[in-house]
Amino acid sequence: ATPTASPTTAAPTKEGATRSPTVSPTSSPTGVYEDLCERLRPAATPYDPLLSGNRNPGPNGGLCDGTSCALITDAQASSPRSLNWEPSTGYYYQTRDHTMSWGYSANFVPPGDNCFCRLRGSLHGMPSADGFANPQCPSAYGAYAAGEITTGVDDTRLEPWGHHWMQCPGYEKSYSNLPDGYWLFSVSCDDENNGVWDKSDFRFKIDNIAPESKLVPRLDYDPTPAGYAGEYEFALELTDAHFAPDGVAEVAVTNENELAGLRINYRLDDALWTEMAAGNTITYLSADVAPGPHCLQVKAFDLAGNLEVYETEYCFTVETFETEAGCTFEYVLNGAEAVTLPAGVPKATVAGLADGLQTFTVVARDAYGNPSPIGNTFLWTVDTSGPVTSFREMGTWAETEPRTSTGGTFKYKSDAAGSVFKYSCDGRTTVLNKDQVDLPLGTGYTAFPRGTFPVTMARGSNHSFEVFAIDPLGNTGNTVKSTFLVEPIDTELSAPLQAADSVEFDVTALVDGVPTEQFTFQYKLDEGDWHSVKHKHALKLKHLSEGMHSVQVRALTPEGWADPTPAVAAVTLDNTAPVTTLACPVGPQPPNVRVYGTVTDLLVDPMGTQYKLGDAGYSPPGNPIVPCLGCPDNTFLIQLNDLVEGQYTLTVRSTDAAHLIGNEAVCEFVVDVGAPDTFFKAHPPRKAAGAGPSRFVFGCDELACTYGYVLDGGAIQQVMEDELALDGLAVGLHTLKVFAMDSAGNMDLTPAVYTWSVVAEGDGSCASLPTMP
Repeated sequence: ATPTASPTTAAPTKEGATRSPTVSPTSSPTGVYEDLCERLRPAATPYDPLLSGNRNPGPNGGLCDGTSCALITDAQASSPRSLNWEPSTGYYYQTRDHTMSWGYSANFVPPGDNCFCRLRGSLHGMPSADGFANPQCPSAYGAYAAGEITTGVDDTRLEPWGHHWMQCPGYEKSYSNLPDGYWLFSVSCDDENNGVWDKSDFRFKIDNIAPESKLVPRLDYDPTPAGYAGEYEFALELTDAHFAPDGVAEVAVTNENELAGLRINYRLDDALWTEMAAGNTITYLSADVAPGPHCLQVKAFDLAGNLEVYETEYCFTVETFETEAGCTFEYVLNGAEAVTLPAGVPKATVAGLADGLQTFTVVARDAYGNPSPIGNTFLWTVDTSGPVTSFREMGTWAETEPRTSTGGTFKYKSDAAGSVFKYSCDGRTTVLNKDQVDLPLGTGYTAFPRGTFPVTMARGSNHSFEVFAIDPLGNTGNTVKSTFLVEPIDTELSAPLQAADSVEFDVTALVDGVPTEQFTFQYKLDEGDWHSVKHKHALKLKHLSEGMHSVQVRALTPEGWADPTPAVAAVTLDNTAPVTTLACPVGPQPPNVRVYGTVTDLLVDPMGTQYKLGDAGYSPPGNPIVPCLGCPDNTFLIQLNDLVEGQYTLTVRSTDAAHLIGNEAVCEFVVDVGAPDTFFKAHPPRKAAGAGPSRFVFGCDELACTYGYVLDGGAIQQVMEDELALDGLAVGLHTLKVFAMDSAGNMDLTPAVYTWSVVAEGDGSCASLPTMP
């Protein structure tokens, strides 16, 4: 049979081209979806083309009678098979119009109208060897081969273009405007010679989307040194798709055979395009890639002839990297905008920098404009501020030396590590100290021997020491200065030895920081005159009045130079015992009682006050402390807690620093929480025999109570204990009221009341002992 030619349409492009318009079925016969099983097997025909037992397939899917076969041909299959044929899947086209025709051998004679054809489509893959699923037919026509008892087209989106078995007279069938997808055209005819039905299949795909390629270099070859000895290797990643029926959406190709059939054209730089023979790797030897810029380009095309419009490209440079040859430089200062230097200028000058850390990063670009992958960064600090100089703790003469010392050590520091120091004494020439320093810590010291600061006047000599730091950059810091007076002699007094009306001291003296015996001294009592003592080094003052006195003593050198800062001692003579007073609480008190008091004396001892409660012993000294926390001077507080009701006597005394014991201050107060409650613990029965006493036991809700009672409305009688026996009571009814009184004198105003009868003996009643209520 001769195929009918159809026009070939151009392949749509992935980018930059117009999509194919939405396609719609135009040539499908009416009744596409009706069940044609009855039409396929008239009652007089014993064979059904759908029955697998009636098939006799030959090679290549032809129509066979067992000895010879004929193939289905497609009008669009006229192009060479090498370009659009994949043996395991079929033909590939861009065109949408197809005319199928079929022919037969001389031994196969079908009736002109007894051929049936079918078209099935799928968006996702080529059909299996047995084709797409057949429509389901009644089981009366026999058993079907495995996989045939199903209904419908493989992909419902392609149903409008496909159809089930239908009569196809004339040995050909035409279709137009088919969408992208996988298609299976099948024919089955009846051989009139032997009554055998046979079926032949023709597979093809319509595809109007070009594949896409991606280049993945094994290494980053941009730039590559000219001496690179390895290979330039690039892996290829390929993807493909075809249109959905709407002509817009795309369906990815997943069929491995189809993806394996994709082809690659590639070239390096401006060379001719070369089709890749096999595999998915492009390799160039380093000897084949000269120094300079290069671009590898790749285009993919599929079996349908769709060619990738925009080639994939990877560009790189093989660089000779000659030092500074053709290079330009740009730099960034402290994160600011990059500055490009003129060609051939490999240096930059920056000025006007603020104090602080500076960051200078420079990047070189070669003749091809490729930047160095990592910039070169230089860090430095601009520092125009002087260091802060100060004396260290215990670092001056006044803090460490005796008042008469003519030498001494000074310690100082800088806030800048690595500093050295310059110093001067008494304003003389500045001296650099670079030896007695700790550079990492920025500290230093200077030690002067005796005689450095001499005493030249009777009143003493003033001297000074000043120092400043110099940091490693040469910045000069502030100057700190220590001034001090070196005295000709210094006086020291021992602790006073006091008596009732006298006080005694030992007197010593220092010259140039060393004790000396070559001195006399003078003393002054209170606001009196100075008096000289020449033959001893002790001072005893007698017949002093009670009270506070000030004693000043100054030593004199053999030359008669007196200590300009006399030693001073404050002395208090106390011959009067301290007086303690209490602020007694007034009225009934709760169980927790606070009592304040004061101590009046010249020499109050903070730990000399004690107290006692009642006949108990005194508390240890210092309980309470004078003064109490937050209290005025000489005031104390005694806190008494958890006291029971009753009368209390508090006694307090104080001993002063002269060991004199003062008076006992006494305070009395009452702790009272209210009247007690009275109740009976035991009483006689309601009827008691008159022969014996009626006995009662009672109590109260406080610790200690006394009691009173009233019998039958008589006078109140007092009971010191909590028991009562009433004897000689007359026969008859009696009432007893009992009142409890606590230690604070409070009486229960609601007495406990009990009423009972005394009966004569022999009246049948039975007297008894007191009973519990």
